[in-house]
Amino acid sequence: MPHLFSVVTSAYNAQAFILRALESVKNQTEKDYEYIIIDNGSEDDTFAIIKRFAEQNSQMDIKLYHFKENRGISGGRNAGIERSKGKYICFLDADDYWYENKLEEIKGAIQKNPDYSVFCHWEDHIRGDRTTLGKYRQINNSAPYEDLLFNGNCLSTSAIVIKEECIKAVKGFDLSLQAGEEDFDCWLRIARNGAKFFMIEKPLGVWLIRGNSISAKHIIHTDAVVAMLVTHFDYLLETSPEKAEIMKKRKQILARNYCGCARMLSLDKQRKLAKKVYVKSLKYDKAYWKSYVGLLLNLLHL
Repeated sequence: MPHLFSVVTSAYNAQAFILRALESVKNQTEKDYEYIIIDNGSEDDTFAIIKRFAEQNSQMDIKLYHFKENRGISGGRNAGIERSKGKYICFLDADDYWYENKLEEIKGAIQKNPDYSVFCHWEDHIRGDRTTLGKYRQINNSAPYEDLLFNGNCLSTSAIVIKEECIKAVKGFDLSLQAGEEDFDCWLRIARNGAKFFMIEKPLGVWLIRGNSISAKHIIHTDAVVAMLVTHFDYLLETSPEKAEIMKKRKQILARNYCGCARMLSLDKQRKLAKKVYVKSLKYDKAYWKSYVGLLLNLLHL
């Protein structure tokens, strides 16, 4: 009989924190799972740590795979999806970890909501010595695709659990997306297929936010997210009669993404970069007032 859950972790050069993730899966109060671990071409001691863990915990249903070359975030996760046999697939990034009741809580939610395909939960966000509560909103299941596209991503990869047939139907993560936009794109495609989403409003894991500085990489990420969103808006424009409203939303949302990026740069005191990104935001929507406010605050160093 297949397990209820397939847990997938793809790790690359994660020797500093992989053991904590592995232990958090081992310590789950709900034991009906297989654990698929992909060493995604690590060049440090990651594979040795995982292999030793698997040998010391032979009672667990662990399936360990070692790739000589890194296949990227999407490639590693897709390898786990392809090898999974559970009814629901859970992802745990190597630098995150779960609380011991995570799978038990998810199982209870599944039993109470059997017609839902995607489950997610809140997380504690840890940056340095600071912990904040990451609350994610409920999705409007009457139009989940439009909700995610118009209102933004509210699903965290290490907090999401998806019916196996749903994620396999969209062929997992898009290998061509490599700048951190691949997860949002996957959720959008799943929503477009009619999946229903359920949010558990309590923290069941930790998202470790590494690095304290905002850099040009955030601009690259924002450019990639915007390009991905444009593709989805193009699809919506082809399939919906509300073209004028969609075009209006498109301008606002693309401007909003750049405005958010610029604000982070400004708060990190990268004023020149912030100004350029605010201007880019206004090129998408000259009426987006938050970009004007952001430009003023950036000028005043606030």
